[in-house]
Amino acid sequence: MSRYFLLACTLALQCVAASQEDYIVKDLPGLLNIPAVARPVMHAGHLEIDEEHNTDLFFWRFQNPKNNGTHSTLHRNELIVWLNGGPGCSSMDGAMMETGPLRVSDKLEVELNPGSWTQVADIVFVDQPAGTGFSYTDSYDTELKQAAQHFLQFLKTYYELFPEDRTKKLYLAGESYAGQYIPYFAKEIIENNSLNITLEGLLIGNGWIDPDIQSLSYVPFSLEAGFLDRQNPSMAQVLKQHEKCQQAIDDPSNHDFEKVECVKIFQSILTASRDETKPAKEQCVNMYDYRKRDYFPACGSNWPEGLPTVTKFLNLDAVQKALNLKSARRWHECDGKVEFFFQPEHSAKSFDLLPKLLEKMKITLFAGDKDVICNHKSIEMVIEKLQITPGQFGFTNSRKSGWIYDGKEVGEVETQSNLTYIKVFNSSHMVPYDLPEVSRGLFDILTNSVEKRSTDIVTPVYDSSGNYKFVEEKQDADQNEEEEEEKPPKHRHSLTFYVAEVAILAVLAYLLYSFYKSFAKSRKSAFLSLSSKKKKKQVHWFDESDTVMDQEAGEADHKPKSMLESVFNKLGYGGQYDTVQDGRDIEMAPVEEQEDQFIIQSDEEEFGHR
Repeated sequence: MSRYFLLACTLALQCVAASQEDYIVKDLPGLLNIPAVARPVMHAGHLEIDEEHNTDLFFWRFQNPKNNGTHSTLHRNELIVWLNGGPGCSSMDGAMMETGPLRVSDKLEVELNPGSWTQVADIVFVDQPAGTGFSYTDSYDTELKQAAQHFLQFLKTYYELFPEDRTKKLYLAGESYAGQYIPYFAKEIIENNSLNITLEGLLIGNGWIDPDIQSLSYVPFSLEAGFLDRQNPSMAQVLKQHEKCQQAIDDPSNHDFEKVECVKIFQSILTASRDETKPAKEQCVNMYDYRKRDYFPACGSNWPEGLPTVTKFLNLDAVQKALNLKSARRWHECDGKVEFFFQPEHSAKSFDLLPKLLEKMKITLFAGDKDVICNHKSIEMVIEKLQITPGQFGFTNSRKSGWIYDGKEVGEVETQSNLTYIKVFNSSHMVPYDLPEVSRGLFDILTNSVEKRSTDIVTPVYDSSGNYKFVEEKQDADQNEEEEEEKPPKHRHSLTFYVAEVAILAVLAYLLYSFYKSFAKSRKSAFLSLSSKKKKKQVHWFDESDTVMDQEAGEADHKPKSMLESVFNKLGYGGQYDTVQDGRDIEMAPVEEQEDQFIIQSDEEEFGHR
């Protein structure tokens, strides 16, 4: 009897091992060109989460072979689950163009990413909700709670397949619409005790966290960035749409998760900033990186530049076979059907979940400063209204620190309690795409794997072997030496020298005062002879100051008759704004004419939060 029992146990263990073995990624085009010691250990394939509705989620798991799960002395036993946004945009964006260890060459072969986050943790990329990327279903998710329940089921199945990962500290990370997913998924994990795992923290980049708050950032951000001009002929229409958005937000009967009126602000800005004098491929601002241009009305849908190569690679038969797909599936970055069905009508915005989550874990929000659609100003506006600790909204006693990586200042960091905000310089909607090695420091900051120097935070520089060092801000050594030679030592300044300095300054001050007094006297009579005068005052637009002219003295008591007029006055359009007669609204005719151009024409043409 014991003999059969031992045999059954042996067979059971073999089955468990074989099931994990079935998910190994054994070959990819170009993989053998990478030295064996540097090749990531990979598992990929489909995990069934809902048999009734034929729902499987695809995952791709990466480990650094040299670290055996320990990584560096800074990072031990940590697991990141990375999610891209959309809704309906594949996390293979993250795997192949952002935080994953592999990149795709023009030859459609893999090569190493020197900025891989596998230097600091094991990473799992998940295509969700079902229907996204390589995942599939017969029943699409519609609500955030539903997506969270499916994600929890994925984790249960995943940990059954990889029980060794259960002891690792878990972090949820991602970007864009993942700003909705991640807080919901975290809440679901916390409320479900059966997983027996430790959720340590959340990392959200250029997140879409509260559409109502963030939509109101588009006009001021666009003006600040400079691709929208105050004198633009379409500015009145842009501001009218801003007013309609604000009215929709203030309407207690409007419970739309994303207000149509607010979406149209973004569309109107892209239309207003179109430059038809430029070549066709440069007429529209790239909504994900305003340093770049695109065709109109794509306006960034053709970005990032590496996307066509990744698309070809993931649709190779050899690649899909290596990734252990149950059946061949055409991969495209974003799926229109997922976005069509995923229209939360009964879900609170993830913004409402953050205060409770901040009581339990560290949360880092970061933003590339060149993104438009989820711009850094919008994240800062979210933080201003966020309850970080009970009774405290926004940063009240925090201090900004410079972020130094490899001797250069690459961003700003602000922290209070469990919340950290990082503004990343010279980066887009997809920070790891632009700055892969720098972006790895985001996880270092979240896990406090940094050195603090005076007013700066320094993140480590890793080499290919996993070793690291902290490099302080670099300066031109030769220039510094020359400056030091020119400057006399402080102790050489005698008392006589300081007295002379004070005397000279006193004489200058007296001369300036005399000149001012004479000038003021001569101007006084001319000033009083004016029949009317105008004065300047400071007004603010989301913390942006601008000087505008008041109305004439006889009209000083005039008050704006509408919200639109107030907005115009704030932006210096007071003299150009005319109230529409007969109670009619200013119409958005030019925007309406272009509106159809923003409708998704196919699965490949997405206008959303990646």
